[in-house]
Amino acid sequence: METLGIATELAEKRKSFMARLSTTARIMAFPDEHRLKIDLQEQVRIAKEKCSALEDKVRVLQADNKELRERLRGSFRETVTVRQVTSAYLEMLATLGVTLDGQPWTVEMINCKRRSQPYAQVRHVLMNLCRLLTRQSYPSIAKTLGGRDHTSVMHAVRRTPDILQKRPDLRQAHDFLLAKYKPAQPAVQEAA
Repeated sequence: METLGIATELAEKRKSFMARLSTTARIMAFPDEHRLKIDLQEQVRIAKEKCSALEDKVRVLQADNKELRERLRGSFRETVTVRQVTSAYLEMLATLGVTLDGQPWTVEMINCKRRSQPYAQVRHVLMNLCRLLTRQSYPSIAKTLGGRDHTSVMHAVRRTPDILQKRPDLRQAHDFLLAKYKPAQPAVQEAA
């Protein structure tokens, strides 16, 4: 019992003594405590540096992972654009002699607002080719081809098999371009 009282008294004296000592005096009187404090601060600093380095590595790995996923999906930077498909399609139509009233098809004719059958059929086949050969979404294709609504492209994709059955000239252009530009992987999913 008496030992416990002495220990408590000594602890209280030490506390009051420590409170009165200045920082430098404490360092001089109890160098081990100061060294421990510095060691802890150093360990915290080192741990933060390691954590920062790990975060950097994680960012690099995430970027590599994203690139690998894109490659596996077949979305290299060399993918075909809507404009490239349009250009190739128009060249193919000219080569096959597909015209409208003797005039070769142009980008302006495809992008115009006319809805008559000759315009619509050529445009629908082009929209279907864009959907198959590019990784563009319906809205992106529609915007590029005359600023239309995405449902126009959806309708064109549904209608193309019937058009190709009725128009062998368009079917020939369609099949040639599909063979030339191997179809891309499934396009970007549309929001419901």
